[in-house]
This record gives sequence, C-alpha cells and structure tokens, in this order.
Amino acid sequence: MNSKLVLKTVKLQNFATFTNQTIDFTNNFNTIVGETGSGKSLILDALQMCFGARADKKLVRKDAEFSTIEVSFSCQREKAKDFFDEIGFPFEDDIVIKRVIYNNGKSKSFL
Repeated sequence: MNSKLVLKTVKLQNFATFTNQTIDFTNNFNTIVGETGSGKSLILDALQMCFGARADKKLVRKDAEFSTIEVSFSCQREKAKDFFDEIGFPFEDDIVIKRVIYNNGKSKSFL
C-alpha cells in the first residue's frame, strides 16, 4: 500500500467572504477554479492557517467574533499511526486540524 496523506474536506465558518462553506475533495484529481475575487486564494490561506501560518484578524468576517477553519485528511501512514499511539491518542485513519481565529487576533489550534 502506498502511504499518503489525502485532503478530504475544508470547512470554513466566518472566514473572510465565506459564511459557512464545506469543500469536499475526491480521491482523484481536484481543481479550484473561479472568477477573480471568488475566493480561490482564500481557500489556500485557510490551509496555511491550519498548518500554523500567522493568524490574521482581518480574515474574520466583520460581523463575527471568530472564524473557524477545519481541515480533514485521510492518512494511511504507519509512521503517523505510530506517533499518535506513542503520545496516547487513538487514531482512526483520519486527521482533523481545526483553527479558531478571534477578531482580537488571538487564535487556538486543535488536532
């Protein structure tokens, strides 16, 4: 079996122009297309935020207290399973990373 990490979903709440959006990815080839200003780069910004990029309070919708980004991956890597076993977390082939960014610039991350 080929070990891989596959992006499954990106969920955005109150993130920039997205009020509540879930983007599902398939196991095949995926593309992100759209007109100028439709949010393609914002999806990539959201992925960067989940992986630790500096939180920008400007990306929280103006009418919201916080923004939530949740990204899920399918993982069949034995090293990842071993890591989670080693630190005492159960592992079921999916990894979910969540980042909450508050309108004061603070943020929290969850795994």
